[in-house]
Amino acid sequence: ALNMARSYIESHFGKDYLPAKPNFYSSKENAQEAHEAIRPSDVKMLADHLSGMDKDAVRLYDLIWRQFVACQMPAAQY
Repeated sequence: ALNMARSYIESHFGKDYLPAKPNFYSSKENAQEAHEAIRPSDVKMLADHLSGMDKDAVRLYDLIWRQFVACQMPAAQY
C-alpha cells in the first residue's frame, strides 16, 4: 500500500509532493493495534469510477482515498 501511494503521488503530482523517505506513523502508548487502517485496495480507483453507488458511500470513499494519499505527502507549508 505504501509503495502504491508513493508511486501514484510521484506520477500524478510530481517529486515535489513526495518526501525522500516514506512517512511512518508510530502508534501511541497502550494503543490496540488489532487491525490495519481502512484504505483503498487500489489507489487508481477514484471516486469518479463508483457510478451507481449511494452518494454518501462515494463521498466516504473519496474522503478515505484522499487521506490515504495525503498521508504520504509532505506537510503543508504556509
